[in-house]
Amino acid sequence: MRTIRVCICIVLTALAACRAGLESKERVVLARTHSGFLQLYVSGSRSKGEPAVIFEAGLGDPSETWRAVATEMATSTQIIRYDRAGLGRSPAAAALPSAMEIASQLHDALVSVHIEPPYVLVSHSAGAWYALVFAGQHPDEVKGLVLVDPTPPNFFNEIASLQNDLERREFTSSMARYETNASPARRAEWQSRDEAARQAEEAALPKGMPVVIITAAAPQPGRSPAITRYWRDQHERMTRTTSNGRLVVANSGHYVQLEQRRIVVREIRQLLTALRGRTTQGSR
Repeated sequence: MRTIRVCICIVLTALAACRAGLESKERVVLARTHSGFLQLYVSGSRSKGEPAVIFEAGLGDPSETWRAVATEMATSTQIIRYDRAGLGRSPAAAALPSAMEIASQLHDALVSVHIEPPYVLVSHSAGAWYALVFAGQHPDEVKGLVLVDPTPPNFFNEIASLQNDLERREFTSSMARYETNASPARRAEWQSRDEAARQAEEAALPKGMPVVIITAAAPQPGRSPAITRYWRDQHERMTRTTSNGRLVVANSGHYVQLEQRRIVVREIRQLLTALRGRTTQGSR
């Protein structure tokens, strides 16, 4: 009897591993938009009415920064990560990458490959600007947001007031090097940051939309105590943009999805569970 139980356990474990492997295998799709094409990486599956999770990388970053989290999340629902125009494997587009333009391109891509709402958007850094604008443009399609160490929309306008003279000079020099060495698409996103941030600040979310903000609390190069306090205060403010906001503190650097992946996965799964519960109650 014990041998039979052991055999059954081995078979079930193998089946579970096989299922996880199949679900985490990404399907690469080149999706049409109004201004070109975007490369999407699609994995996992979902039941009708359940949200697909869409990952938005930080400013100038390819979607590769989300690969590990996406692979782990593919056992829970349908997952989409994508490269914005000119980044990763997506071809460049002529349109300037404002937040509204980026959100419109993403929506076009999802429609063109028949990935239907509802959606949960998960973003990193300034990718939050694009996610906020997308949610504001399509409030009936987006059911929740997870913003990982989001860049406050006013950060680049206010950082000088938080720095001493030496910090200000070093930051200005660092940003100049960043722009000089950046690829054309990364440079275009950087040069469009003021407009993208303004559009994000103006985005209106539904009052009760769940918004989870994961703030990185570990000491980081270039973040003085004053900037760290500002960053945390702004994250707390951002949780109050809806009646259903929540702040999660991670002992991590800026790339929480790489340094503390399990925190991000946990928060996404908790949000999905809460949304499923809300759907079940609404169907009664």
